This record gives sequence, structure tokens and C-alpha cells, in this order.
Amino acid sequence: GATLTILISIMSGVNHIPDVHEHLNSNDKGTSFFFIAPSATTADVPMSGKVVEFDSKMTTGAAMHALADNGILSAPVYDATKKEYLGFVDVFDLMSLAVGVDLLMHILPADMVKRPRSQDEFNKSKQITLGEMLSDKEGFCPWCPVEEGESFRVVVQLLSTKARRVPVISKTTGKVVQIISQSQITALLYERIQAGKVLTEASPGNTGMGMKPVFTVKDSDQARAAFQLMVENNVSSVCVVDESGDILTAISTKDIRLLPRLESAGLDQSNLLDLSVREFVSLVRRVAEKDGKSHAACVTVELNTPLVTVLGKLAATKVHRVYIQDGHKKPTGVISVSDVMVALEQVQPDHKI
Repeated sequence: GATLTILISIMSGVNHIPDVHEHLNSNDKGTSFFFIAPSATTADVPMSGKVVEFDSKMTTGAAMHALADNGILSAPVYDATKKEYLGFVDVFDLMSLAVGVDLLMHILPADMVKRPRSQDEFNKSKQITLGEMLSDKEGFCPWCPVEEGESFRVVVQLLSTKARRVPVISKTTGKVVQIISQSQITALLYERIQAGKVLTEASPGNTGMGMKPVFTVKDSDQARAAFQLMVENNVSSVCVVDESGDILTAISTKDIRLLPRLESAGLDQSNLLDLSVREFVSLVRRVAEKDGKSHAACVTVELNTPLVTVLGKLAATKVHRVYIQDGHKKPTGVISVSDVMVALEQVQPDHKI
């Protein structure tokens, strides 16, 4: 496609393939750091912190609180009896479960599902174990493990085709010792592209990257509508617009992670989903500030914004997507870290990334 053509034209003519440490750690402006040496492995990727894993007997309700307490979006689930990992549990999985139960109260006729009973059903859903939940289906974040020392190229290919996070397994213990995410690789990629001074001319407008329909809700809609839209379309965020269709903010699974904090404020799940999107986002921001964290604002770029700047925004804000807006603040597309991974993977075969 156009994206691939421009990326290739920008990077053509580069013959020097630096060694691993030159690629991953050097800031020599004379080298194009977009390329990754063939000898690079998982060991060359900086550790992103302690690995948090959950036992398969943990309930979904406890998992939601644990994700919030650790400030993470997902965690590996380990079955001590079988001595194996069942996969990742992601905030999206827990959101799907919660929204699914909640919808019973609002879609089915009142004489079929009484509100008190439905609340009981919601409470019961919190008692489902992670093992039970993952036995029925693969989670939002597919389980694609690699062993320590695996080629970095393999990791990038997994992140660009099927995985959102790649767990690295110890050869000696069989346990996860590192988790490599799309966002982490995007940040690493940005450092090298910035140092190599490439992708300064490519933009969403002249490459077509991210030019796709944007899922939106109005700020006056119920929060329920936003989360239902995410579940139905298997996306982790939707754009929030005003009555005129102008971009205001975004609502994502990161906000769901704060639900335990909101519950402790005396609001149950059904109350929260009854709030308007505007009210929900405002509440989430207050809770985030109380926890000493900032709520990620909606990050936007223009059609002519250089892709290197787009990558910079993804890396600096640690959001998983930026929205493309036209000259009138209307959303025209969205670039995710997945799009970045796909673009990187596409040019690998011929250019020794």
C-alpha cells in the first residue's frame, strides 16, 4: 500500500546493519536506528518492571481489583495444578463480562429479569474464577509466548500479527520473566527513528495510515453505550464527540480499570453505566488524580502530522492510539500501536529490520 511504499523509499539505500547494542542503545545520529540487527534477542529489550501474574483460582472480581492496584491492563494466569499458563486476563475480558451481565437488565423485558435478581447475577459474575473464564475462550490478548533469547524479529512479528503482549518464558523455571508490549516496542522504535531522522515527510494524509472509520459516542450518551460499542467491535477505546461531531475526549478500557476505585466511592456498577459519558469521564479523572495519576487525554493529530511526530505522541503519552482529525475537529481516522507494528513488520523481509 501507500504506507509501505513511502516507508521503503525513505529507508532505501541504507546498507549498514549495526550490531545489537549499537541498534538498541546508541544515539549516534549517523545511523538509521529504524533497523534491528538480526542478532537482537529478547535480552536486548529493557525490562519494563516486575511481572505480576494471577492464580487461575482468583475470581474475576478480585482480578479487577488486582489490576487496578498494580496499575496494569492485563496479567498472565497460571494454573498451579496443571503447572501451565492459561493465557492473559485483560481488562477488556472483565469489561465484556460486566457489560454482558448488565445488559440483561436493560435489554430483556422487566418481567423476565427483575433488577434485584440481575444485580445478584452481576455479583455472581464477580465470583467466576479466571480458570473458568479462560476455559471457554481465548482472552482479548492472545497468548503467544516465546523463550528467553528468542529473536527480536520473532517478537515484532508476533506483535504485528496476532499479539498485543508477548510473554517471555524462562528456559529453567518455565515461568514468565518478562512481558514485551506493543507500546514498549513503539517507544523503542520512536527513539531510533528520531535519531535517524526518518519518517519526517510521511504523514497520515500521504500514506493513508490510520484512515479508517472511527467508533464514536456522544458525550451525552450513557457510559453503557460506549462500553457496549467496544465489546461489539472488539476495540479498546472509542472517541467521544459533542453534538456537532467535534472530538472532545476518548473513553477506553483503562477507565474500566478504575472501576474498583469508583465502587469504593459508593457507586455500584449499574449506577456507573447509567451516567452520561461526560459524567463518567469526569468521575474517572477525579479518581485518577486522587490516586496520584493523570487520566490520559484524547491525543489527536492532523492529516499532515509527520509520522515521526505521531510515534512520538504514542511513546510520550503511553496511549494505545491517536485520533486523526480534519481541519474542523472531526475524527477521520485512528492510528493504533497495532498499525505501527504492522507497518514495521511489512518492511522486514527486504530491509533486514
